Parts: sequence; C-alpha cells; structure tokens
Amino acid sequence: MHLKSILLLSLLLSFNAVADNESLDIEFYQADPEQESRCLSKMEMWSCRFNTYKSCNFLLGIMHQTWKRQDNYEALFPNGKLSECIDNELPDAWVESRTSINKYGQTVCEIPCNIRSLPKLGTHPVSSIGHINGSKEILILEKIEVTNHLNNYHNYQPWYNYWYTFMYEGKKLYIYTENVSF
Repeated sequence: MHLKSILLLSLLLSFNAVADNESLDIEFYQADPEQESRCLSKMEMWSCRFNTYKSCNFLLGIMHQTWKRQDNYEALFPNGKLSECIDNELPDAWVESRTSINKYGQTVCEIPCNIRSLPKLGTHPVSSIGHINGSKEILILEKIEVTNHLNNYHNYQPWYNYWYTFMYEGKKLYIYTENVSF
C-alpha cells in the first residue's frame, strides 16, 4: 500500500509540473528597477510601462490613475470607481466571455510570441513581459474575449480581443489566440 501512495503522489506532482507549463522556456524581460519608482512618483501614463509581471490589481490601480483622460476611462471605471481583480482575474465587467479549454496546443511562434500579464495591448502600463520562440507544447486553460473598451485596437483589428490563458510558475499569463494551434 505504501508503494501505491508513493506512485500516486509522484504522478500528481509530475502532472502539476506539466500543468504549470514549466517546460515552455519563456524568455522574460529584465526588470527596470527604476521604472516602478518613476511611475509611482509621476503617475503619468507615459512614465508607467511595465515589461515584467505585475499583479492585476497593481496594473488596474495604475490604469485607474493614469487613464483619466482616455476615451475608454468611463467604460472601464464607471463613476471613476476602481475595479478589483479577484484571484488575479480581470474584473467580470471587462470580459465579454470565458470559454474553458483545458487542453494542450502548440505555440506558433516563427516570430517570437508575446506573453502578457493581462490581456491588454499597448504600452501603458501593460506591455509584453516576455516571449516564446518556436513551436512549444502549451496547456491552455481558457479563451477570453475582452470588452471593446480594453483594447484601443479593436476597431481596426478585432482579433486583439481574443486571448488564451495558461499557467507558468504559479501565475496566469496571456497569449494571443493566433499564436496557438490545436
């Protein structure tokens, strides 16, 4: 009985390692230690750009403070109220739909595929935090469609509103749907 318990435990641990996509080999960008300080001291959109992982609530707080003059501000922050991320997930009001996937695909990254900590395009404050090169096996958790208000590019390129989520080192990350095939 003891041997069965050890085998079961080792199978569970190995599945968790794969489920966390540890073999993806993501090239993360190096942090700029002065970037956060510069952003927090000036609180101006142009000074707030993060190329490293930041939590959803941190990024929403920066967006809330620095986007007050943006056309989409009222749609994202009704009555100027700061939205909240629960379990590091985008606020429900910012998501049109979530579709559970929970299956493996292959990255399609002849040109490096950008990885983001939020499904948001642009550079202020959410930017790509790293990239994947080539074809890698990836466990996709879900497909998310964000509201038109989140991405400024929607009117020109509606596919920018569609993202896949996956876990890496205990963090939920995002990749364009065009960069993964099943």
